Amino acid sequence: MKKGKVYAVGAGPGDPELLTLKAVRILGGCGAIAVPKGRQDGESMALGIIGRAVDLAGKAIIELHFPMVKVLSPKALEPAAQRILDTVKDGTDLAFVTLGDPSIYSTFFRLRQALLFFDPSLEVEVVPGITAVTAAAARIGNGLALSGEKIAIVPASYTSGLKDILEKFECVALMKVHSVFPKVKKILEETGTIDNAVYVCRAGLDGEIIKQVQDVEDKDLDYFSTIIITGKGR
Repeated sequence: MKKGKVYAVGAGPGDPELLTLKAVRILGGCGAIAVPKGRQDGESMALGIIGRAVDLAGKAIIELHFPMVKVLSPKALEPAAQRILDTVKDGTDLAFVTLGDPSIYSTFFRLRQALLFFDPSLEVEVVPGITAVTAAAARIGNGLALSGEKIAIVPASYTSGLKDILEKFECVALMKVHSVFPKVKKILEETGTIDNAVYVCRAGLDGEIIKQVQDVEDKDLDYFSTIIITGKGR
C-alpha cells in the first residue's frame, strides 16, 4: 500500500478567513490533522483557527507537544515524527498545521528533517500561509517596503543586534515582543525610532490591540505580538 503524504499548512495569523483556498482544500482532503501545542495540557490555537473554516468531523486529530525552546533536538522531535509516520503508513494523508507561514519561525522544518531522516521516501509538501508580519502591516495600513527599501524580520529576543538592524533597514518587524518589551522600547527610544514604531497584538483576532509603542501598557502585552518600525528614509 502506498503511504500517505504529509502537508505543512500555514493557517495564517488567526482570522480563519485568511486561510488560502489551497489550505482549505488540503485540510478538507486529509484524513488526519496534526497540530502543535506549546503546553502539554494546553489547547492548540492552530486547531481553533482551521476548525472555524473546515469540517473536521471524522478526521483523526493528533495533538503534538513541542517545548517552547529555541532549538528542538532530533531526540525531542522523534516521538512526534514517529506518530506522523505511523499515521500515514496506511495511505492516510496528513496535514501538519502551523500558525502563520510554515517557513517563518515554525517548528515544521525541524520536524521535516526528522521525518525524512526516518523515512527518506516520504512525500512532503509545504502550503504557505499569511504571516503575522503582513497581517499586522495590513491592520495598521502601512507598507512594509516601498521602492528599493530593505526589510528585516527578526525575533524580538535578538536585542543585542537590534540597534545595528535599525540603522541598516528601512523597515524592521519584531516578532513575539511580549517577553522583552521594556528592553525593546528602551532601544527604540535610544535610536530615535520609537515615534515610527507600532505595536500590534492578536492581529485580526478578538482582543486585537494596535498602539504606538510609547502608549503600550503591561496589560497589553501578549505572546501574539509584533512591532513594526518604518520611516527611515521615507
